[in-house]
Amino acid sequence: MLTRRAFTQSFAASVFGASVRDFGAKGDGIADDTAAIERAVAESREGVLAFTRGAYRLTRTVEVKLATRGPLSLLGDGGGRLIMAGAGPAFRFIGTHTGAIRNSTFT
Repeated sequence: MLTRRAFTQSFAASVFGASVRDFGAKGDGIADDTAAIERAVAESREGVLAFTRGAYRLTRTVEVKLATRGPLSLLGDGGGRLIMAGAGPAFRFIGTHTGAIRNSTFT
């Protein structure tokens, strides 16, 4: 029988693609999860990265380079939260405006 936490992690991964826990994040509020979250951002192939219930501690900014990584959404699964233990921001999304929709395309 699955515990509630194991079910939530399994559900998030199956529905949304990848969980930061799949890449080693503990989410206990004590361990430094920065490297695991950076690995998840770099290596996950899905467009959504789930933060399941837990407190994820970051000690530096996680950069998301959209031009090389591709689109990425971060999903907090009801109880997922970030603790910024270093200088912020927690995430910096770096991208370009190439391919952006222009106002003239809407009628």
